[in-house]
Formats: sequence, structure tokens, C-alpha cells
Amino acid sequence: MTASAIAPGPLSDALDSIKAAFSKAKDRSPEEAVKDESLWVEVQKAFNYNQEVINLATVVWGVAPKTVSDAVIDTYTRINEYRAGGNYLNIAERRETIRKRLAERAGCGAEEIAVTRNTTDGVTTVIAGLKLKAGDEIITTTQERNLYYGILYQRAARDGAKIRCVPLPTPAQTPGELAEAIEKAVTPRTRLIFVCHAYLSGQIFPVLRLCDFARRRGIKVLVDGALAFGHVNVDVKALDCDFYAASLHKWGGGPQATGFFYAKREHVTGLPPLYGYFDPKTQRPAFDSDRMEKFEKFGTHPAEMFLSIGQMLDFHEAIGGDRIQARLHYLKRFWAEQVKDEKRLKLPASLDPQLSCSLLSFDLAEGHLSDVTRHLWEQHKIMLGGEHVDGEFGRPETWREITLCNTALFTTVEQLDRFSAALKKELRKE
Repeated sequence: MTASAIAPGPLSDALDSIKAAFSKAKDRSPEEAVKDESLWVEVQKAFNYNQEVINLATVVWGVAPKTVSDAVIDTYTRINEYRAGGNYLNIAERRETIRKRLAERAGCGAEEIAVTRNTTDGVTTVIAGLKLKAGDEIITTTQERNLYYGILYQRAARDGAKIRCVPLPTPAQTPGELAEAIEKAVTPRTRLIFVCHAYLSGQIFPVLRLCDFARRRGIKVLVDGALAFGHVNVDVKALDCDFYAASLHKWGGGPQATGFFYAKREHVTGLPPLYGYFDPKTQRPAFDSDRMEKFEKFGTHPAEMFLSIGQMLDFHEAIGGDRIQARLHYLKRFWAEQVKDEKRLKLPASLDPQLSCSLLSFDLAEGHLSDVTRHLWEQHKIMLGGEHVDGEFGRPETWREITLCNTALFTTVEQLDRFSAALKKELRKE
């Protein structure tokens, strides 16, 4: 049995069609290509989804194209047939190939990236393992997941570290507003800054500026890229962050339970893994190893998921990262421009492409969001999400509700016309 025994089958017809269509449009700018619906019809065909539903709530779970879901099923079936012969099937070698391709997509070297299950693996590794003394500070913002606040305050309780949670302006009118809020909070005891690259409101953080500011002061920066990878272009070296953690199954359309963790080479040795690591050659504890694979040791691996990341990368490469970002932003503006002047509507992120891309959640100046979203679903089969944001950890009364709304690569302009018309009708109800 060779490695080809678990290799995915030939590219789907849909992916071949995408490659052919975008090859013909290779000389057109992303801004020109985004408006050519004949191109994007080929992309839409690559997904299996209920076309009776207008799904504007994929931000949390994501939707994988058929070429990815088929690869997961096919790979699992092949692995399951030879369960006792995992090494014989060359899974480790194939995983290294995936690592190299994923590193190239993220803008770093293969020796700087770990293939993980999600963003949480990487975030928790840094917050739990970074060397801190009592009184040292971690600065974060009010625009993070509750889960991560739990990790932060657990670290504070364990070691006496201080957590400072900075409110960010929503919507920010310039990237500088966001960076300045954090810069003003820094003190001589600040050791780590932890920020979202893209937040649930849709707001994009100016990571490069913050990293430049922090580096000059000897402060490390950890970036939560869960809602960024596959949504906006991510180049971790260009951002110059110390650590970057991301999920692949959200905007990336990758297999569930896949992600990556990037760390600058100089930080790897001093950062222990969550679950321990033995040097495979000496069989001795090696938590101070300089190998990123130490962050991948968490028990049984979902090999069929990891080995199908290649199909996700094939899909992205067939379209192009610049085109993906431009298309998602174009679709966001398509519906937002139609409703932005409605009196009851509040948008918590700017329409500026520097400050938001596809995700653009909304709030109401008056009335109940749940009534609007319920009517949109019951009467128009428009699916939206919901989340509580911008509050203080442990004080639920300080959080506010927003409706999550995002376009996806399979979203059509016809669907967005229907959504905009239905939303305006709801907003104008007495």
C-alpha cells in the first residue's frame, strides 16, 4: 500500500470549471472580476447548500465546498479500511506536505507553523504558557470571545498576572482609532497584547501598526485570526506579529476541526506545549524543543480532516486570495448601501475596506432585534446569527446584542436584493 491509497480522487468538475473560468480572467483586476456574475456562478456551483434559504450566518461554522467535504469522506473511508496501518499509509508524510502548503498560504516557513484543530489551540498555548510574573500585564479588548476571557482570567488567578480589557470604538472611522485605544493602555508592565484580526461586528484591526508599536517596546502580540483567514488576506510575516492563531473551517471553507498556529522562531523554545512533548529520537521530555510539532500533540488526530486541507487550498488558489477578499467586500457593500440610511439601523463597522470586509453585523436604534430576525426567517427564509459583544468579562448586563450578517462566496446578488428589500420592510414597521 502506498500513499496514493489515501490520496483524494481527482479534482471535482466544479473546481476544474472554476480554474478554467478564472484563468480566462487572469488579466482582469480583482475589482473588475468581482462584478462578473458569470465567474462567480462557477464558484457557487462548487457548494452544496439549500438554495431555498438565504444563508447569511456562516461566520461561526463556515461552509466547505464540495471538493473539501468529498475529500474528508473519501479519506476517512480509506483510513478506516487500514486503521491498524496508519504509518503504512504514510499519513505523517502527507501531513508534512499539507504543513508546507499551509505555511506558504499564511506567509511563513513550514518550520514556523503547527497544524492545529482550531484557533483556541494556539491562543490557549500562548496565554497559558507565556512566562509571566505577578503584576505583569496582558492587554486585550472588549472585542474577544468569552472563552478567551476565561483563559485570561484563569492565568491571572494562577500567577497574579493583571488583565486589562480595553474598549474599542464601534464603529471606528479610521484604523488609527483602534490602534490608539490599545497604545494608550500600555504600561511598563505590559508583556502581551492580545487582539482579534477581525471581530464579530465586522471590524478589522490594524495589526501591522500595533505590532510595530509593540515591538519597539519589547511587547509580544498574539493575534486571534479565527474570523480573518480566508476572509481577508493573511500574511503573518508581513504583519510582524509574534503569534497568530486561526481556524480553517470558518471563512477558509476548510474541514471542521482544522486550524494553524504560527510563532516566530525565537519564541518557540521558551513556549511549552499544552499537552507535553517527547523528543521522538531520545524519547525524553522536550517541552523546550524548537520544533513546532510539539504544539500538535493533543491525542488522537482527525487525520481525515487534516489531510483534506489540501482541497481547501486548491479551492482558494483556483480563485485567488485578492479576488476572494474583493468579492466578499463587494457583496457586503451591495446590501449595506441599500439599507445604511434606514433610521432604525445601526452598523457597528465602517464600509471602508480597510475596516471591514464581508462580515457586517447590525443593531437597532430602537425595537427588538429578535423580532426582526424572526420575521426575516419565518417570512423570507433569511438566516442570520446573533451574538452578545463589547461587554465586561463576568458582567453580562454590560454586553449588547447584535445580529451577525455575512456574505459568502456562494451568496448571489439576487439573494442580497431580496434580503435588503425584506430588511427595509422590517425596519419601517411601526
